Amino acid sequence: TVYSYFPNKNALLSASFVRSAAAILAAAKTHFLTDEPFVEQFIKATLESLEATRTSPTMALLLGSGESAGLTVRAATASQEWQNLARETLGPSLRQAVVDGYVRDDVPVEAILRWIWRVSFSLATEPGSAEDGGDEGVLRAFVVASVIAPHNRTAQ
Repeated sequence: TVYSYFPNKNALLSASFVRSAAAILAAAKTHFLTDEPFVEQFIKATLESLEATRTSPTMALLLGSGESAGLTVRAATASQEWQNLARETLGPSLRQAVVDGYVRDDVPVEAILRWIWRVSFSLATEPGSAEDGGDEGVLRAFVVASVIAPHNRTAQ
């Protein structure tokens, strides 16, 4: 059985999620290799990741219903594999944005990563409403208010 390879359901959910997420995030990571401001890189990468997540058959199974989405997100975020993937994917760009003054430096990068993934998980399971500007509107409101350094907010 599948449990010969995984000790429990959470480990199976987490491994399935991390494997699918790794491919999605690898494709979106190219947005961080441009000369655009960090917030634009982040928004484009996140929008691409959300689209890929929503069209992935595997992610549809893992995040499809409220109950399965909650189980998957809890299992994945508790796993070391997800923590490493999240840190490796966005961590270097986020740290550089802090050094460059684009992202606030009064909050640990690990906390900002958790905020970003929480909003991303939320949008993956329930897209931003039209009245909020869709996914992009929600991301811009979140990024500008929560992540971007105060002196850069009006420039975005």
